[in-house]
Amino acid sequence: EQAGYNLAKSAMKYFGPSGPPKELKVLLGIEGPGLVWAELRSKGITTYLNEIGAKYERLDITMDRSTQHSRFLGYLKTHPDVDMILVVGTGSAGARLAVESLGYKPGQIVIGGFDLIPEILDGIEDGYIQLTVDQQPYLQGYLPVVQLYLMKKYGLSAWDVDTGLAIVDKDDVANIRELSQKRIR
Repeated sequence: EQAGYNLAKSAMKYFGPSGPPKELKVLLGIEGPGLVWAELRSKGITTYLNEIGAKYERLDITMDRSTQHSRFLGYLKTHPDVDMILVVGTGSAGARLAVESLGYKPGQIVIGGFDLIPEILDGIEDGYIQLTVDQQPYLQGYLPVVQLYLMKKYGLSAWDVDTGLAIVDKDDVANIRELSQKRIR
């Protein structure tokens, strides 16, 4: 939930110094409606959007990239006034394809989502995707082992670590791509 909130809040800077439009219109792409991870991320996003008074609609985009592309195309053809597309998974790659194929310029619609798949990193480099949340799976695997070691050796208790706070954008995409290929990010 917190990662979704951070995504939506962080996306606002991509509207520039004047900030988002007064009547911000957001399309929220849901890859897995009803799935716990998707609904929690969605709740975080909508919590922030409600705080700033943005208008938004949810769209089931599925997890299939070609279906995502066609659903985004259909929605954008009938709702050309969308200012931002936020997704709860890797659907930002599908959003990018739709926005680009409809002739929008990079950055004309702010796009953000989750994860570091190559298509998303390409979209960030090309300017069509502005940001993505890195869940940092390396830390998700490494830190539990450290915790178990410290619990066993010193009797320390476990602790919660939020690894979904890393926002990746154009400023650090080259370094992140290299680390992603090494399976560190």
